[in-house]
Amino acid sequence: MSKKRGEFERVLEFVKKTFPYGFAKYKNSRGTSRPYFESIAIGSLLAIREDSRCTAKDIGWANLDKNAPNDFYMLLSGRYHTHKPNKLRQRIEYVANKLLGR
Repeated sequence: MSKKRGEFERVLEFVKKTFPYGFAKYKNSRGTSRPYFESIAIGSLLAIREDSRCTAKDIGWANLDKNAPNDFYMLLSGRYHTHKPNKLRQRIEYVANKLLGR
């Protein structure tokens, strides 16, 4: 198995075990938000690369509520600005750091 394929499968398994709705923001989401997906997928990959035994103990930060926006919600919001390089980097690093317990 190639290294990339192995990492890809590890990320999918990690997300399945860690996030109750996988790559969906909410329980009954009809689609997947691109900014949410990329932050969870790449943030998880970076966390796993740094600590192959990474297990997130608390993922409350990943719960999104527009009526009570948390830091992660704010990194995902911002119409037309979510795909700017700085915002993307911040989201990914936020997820990786949270998964690593920082």
